[in-house]
Amino acid sequence: VPVSAHKAATDEQPEHKKAMQTLLLAYRQQLIGAKDFILAKGDTVPKDIDDAISNINRAFGHFIY
Repeated sequence: VPVSAHKAATDEQPEHKKAMQTLLLAYRQQLIGAKDFILAKGDTVPKDIDDAISNINRAFGHFIY
């Protein structure tokens, strides 16, 4: 996650749990972007990327959709 995302999360969310949630969602966005890029190139998405996205989705449930 870019340093700016970390700084924004911790500045805007002084509570640790909310800051970590914000960062986790930023990681999710990066993983989705990487997956889209890989698919656009016609390559196979590594299972680890799909698993990471799925795990984050499960952790947040319906709140991220």
